[in-house]
Amino acid sequence: MKRFILILIYFATASIFSQVGIGTSNPDAIIDINGTVRITDIPKITVAEASQGLGGISTANKINKTELGINIFLSYEDGLITAPVARAMGNRSILPEDYTSGIRIDNLDIYIGQDEINETSTFIKVTDYSSTTKLSGITGGYHGRRLTLYFWEDTVVFNILEDNSNSSPQNRIITLSTSQLTINGNGLIDLVYDENAGNDGLGRWIVIKFKS
Repeated sequence: MKRFILILIYFATASIFSQVGIGTSNPDAIIDINGTVRITDIPKITVAEASQGLGGISTANKINKTELGINIFLSYEDGLITAPVARAMGNRSILPEDYTSGIRIDNLDIYIGQDEINETSTFIKVTDYSSTTKLSGITGGYHGRRLTLYFWEDTVVFNILEDNSNSSPQNRIITLSTSQLTINGNGLIDLVYDENAGNDGLGRWIVIKFKS
């Protein structure tokens, strides 16, 4: 018990000094231990939250922490796993009620929200549009969310509008073109959502790959 108290006192006073060495006279960190460390009774975590992370030893023998996020989870049963969003395919059928004005669709809901049919999908087929269609925005974006939209109808034109004001700012798409990207028949676009991409402080979908 006395030994345990002495260790606690030692670590409690360590913050007074800039660097403390255990087993070394030349510490290069606040606490530098030259030897083994034993820890017992580490709590078990079933699923890690975004604020949690993984601890490990760097090549310089220092303990570092890697933050976990929405795409990486720590499961007690399965270890480190990626989110299922990386390995699913979905579908979005375009309906007459999706059109806001003429051939234009604004704020398209592709059902990627929690518990929706495309929540875990990254590759989504867009089908059933029968005439030239323009898309000004997609709902449900969150930082880092990636989508590949594959346009299925091989004889119909589909246009992706550049940062178009007909959709809400946070749903708009940055195409890096003058006004729109045009898919003539089958084609695809890869998008990723950046919560800081808009000049208004709101997010945008950004096209990172385009094939017509």
